[in-house]
Amino acid sequence: MTPEQVIALKFSTDFCSLGISLTRFLLTRQQSKDRYGRGANICLLLACLGNTMGTALTVVVMMQERRSLTKFHGDVKKADMELLLAGKAFFFAHLSYYMALCALKGAYLAFYAQIFIRTQVRQWFAWSTGCVIWAMAFLIAFLLNFFWCRPIEDNWSLNAMANPHCPLLLRYNLFTALAVINIITDLVIFTIPMLVLRSLQLRKTEKWGLFGIFMVGSISILASLLRFGLVGRRIRDAQYTWDTMHLYVVLSHLEVFFGIVAFALPTFRVGFRKVMNKFTGSTMGGTGGTGGMGGTGGMGGTGGGTGGSRHRRAEIELFDSYNDSTKELRIATTETEAHIAAGGSSAHLGALR
Repeated sequence: MTPEQVIALKFSTDFCSLGISLTRFLLTRQQSKDRYGRGANICLLLACLGNTMGTALTVVVMMQERRSLTKFHGDVKKADMELLLAGKAFFFAHLSYYMALCALKGAYLAFYAQIFIRTQVRQWFAWSTGCVIWAMAFLIAFLLNFFWCRPIEDNWSLNAMANPHCPLLLRYNLFTALAVINIITDLVIFTIPMLVLRSLQLRKTEKWGLFGIFMVGSISILASLLRFGLVGRRIRDAQYTWDTMHLYVVLSHLEVFFGIVAFALPTFRVGFRKVMNKFTGSTMGGTGGTGGMGGTGGMGGTGGGTGGSRHRRAEIELFDSYNDSTKELRIATTETEAHIAAGGSSAHLGALR
């Protein structure tokens, strides 16, 4: 990929993830007033901010690559020699990526707590264990990021390769340790909801919907595994090139992006159902109003279209529609009678009745 393609990919997916997160917040603002709901929203916001910061810093890295290519007239091998000129921006972009991952997985855990409360599923031991693993894993990851290479300035020094521990992003042992920590937390986040689904009775369509959500979430895990395999092999073989950086940046970004999408998808399903219920209720309300006026449907019969608790909202709207129509007719009749009393035309009242 060219630097311009990497930037375009990151900006487009950032725009989508921000839009998805904002939509989720608007759809769940009434149901997210408890501490777990607020925690999930705050963590999701931090994940988006970390991802956006990483994108901004990646732009700096890609601009340095473009300058190097221009300087050496497109000679890629010579341009690769200036990889460490972007070391500082790349280091902080890497930290932003880890902040986004940590916050996103915290959002998942808060969301799972909401599910446990609403479904009354007693899986708090598994959830608490997941929280401990998440906290310990990212604490270790951040300590490694800050203290593996000392002094920290050697992460972006042009003489960094003289230090056997620096720069940390090009050291295979550290890269492997961070990747393993990340994959472990991925598996924990993926496993906890399975304990809930096992105890729920779901229709076939709901099972397929949840299967689709898990498939999207598995893309995030796949991106993490690909980064570990592809980028790790290049670092092990000392292929310190701009292409290696492209792979690292793109796969890391896709992991966060698909994690955000999978997190928001259940909310979109609920929002879509609300919109459809509102549309269905409005349509049936109009039909029920006609039936009530004609005297054939009544409030709970065929004119209303449906009955029962599943369409209680539609019946309420139907009742309001019927009352509004009756009220308008009563007002119109009263006004016409008053007009006749004042000397108006009686033909108009006869026509109205």
